[in-house]
Amino acid sequence: MEFALGPAMADDAAMQTERMALVAGWDDTRRALAAWQRRPLRVVGAWAGVSLVIGVALLVATWAVARYLAPTPEWIVWSFDGPRSLGAALHIFGRNALVLVMHGFICVAGYMATTSLPIVAEGYTGLHRRLHLIARPVTIAFVLVVTVGSFGIQAWTLGGAAPGIALAYGVPVWKLLALVSPHALLELTAVFLPLGAWLVLARRGGFDQLLAASIYATALALPVLAIASVVEEYVTPALIQSVAS
Repeated sequence: MEFALGPAMADDAAMQTERMALVAGWDDTRRALAAWQRRPLRVVGAWAGVSLVIGVALLVATWAVARYLAPTPEWIVWSFDGPRSLGAALHIFGRNALVLVMHGFICVAGYMATTSLPIVAEGYTGLHRRLHLIARPVTIAFVLVVTVGSFGIQAWTLGGAAPGIALAYGVPVWKLLALVSPHALLELTAVFLPLGAWLVLARRGGFDQLLAASIYATALALPVLAIASVVEEYVTPALIQSVAS
């Protein structure tokens, strides 16, 4: 015979499973970070390899978009001329850091949906329980949509800008993309590092490590973004101007 829990007992059960999820999250994160500290290059190398592939694919997609778009006036007059400044580099860093944080939250959402919510669901019954349990496929779909959306928006934006900038300097688009690749590949590998971690861990079934991956990947990517911002502000303009017609 089954007995329905009273409101007070149901609330207690929900609170208890929420505490269990919180404790499990801390334990999972601490355990994963400790394990990665013993072999950081192997762990981060796999993530960086995937994020680098995504970055290269984005540059290729940018080139493909640029082939079918005519230069627009606002981008024709845009140039790398003028004085360089640390403030501009900080602006670039801040803009890219926001994208990195957004990708980091994808790992957090993945951990909550695949690891935390199933634990919390044990404290609920009926509709509330089912809602918690369906969060996993919904979150995975959300990650796919955000990833594809982020990739597509960046490819379209960069692809729209590239023809005008290339025309302003008298170089083909492919050469422009090659000239910006020193900072672009650093930048893209860094901002996509949390997604690289997600894909590697999801393939291995390591969903309980996604929260740690968000912290680890973001912390490692931030200094790389700082370096890429300085290269973009001070080195890339010199490269482009050196080959400008």
